[in-house]
Amino acid sequence: MVSDASKKKAAQKKAAAAAKRGGKAAVASSSSSKTAENGSKVDSLANEVEALLISDRTCTGVLCSHPLSRDIRIESLSLTFHGHDLIVDSELELN
Repeated sequence: MVSDASKKKAAQKKAAAAAKRGGKAAVASSSSSKTAENGSKVDSLANEVEALLISDRTCTGVLCSHPLSRDIRIESLSLTFHGHDLIVDSELELN
């Protein structure tokens, strides 16, 4: 994964190289770097929201039935909600 700092450095290098070649390329690269910065901010905010929504519940288990089967069998099923265990090491079978 590429960090925001390395993205900014790469955008600055492109802008500097474009400025040496001509003015129009520098304007285009600076507008694309602003778009990239806004996109990275949106991605970071989306990741923070996902972390807030997922942190209050946890469900784990092992699927033991065949993937093409109509029946579902899950072993070692555990369900936690806001830090409280609701189901611990159980089996779930749906026919």
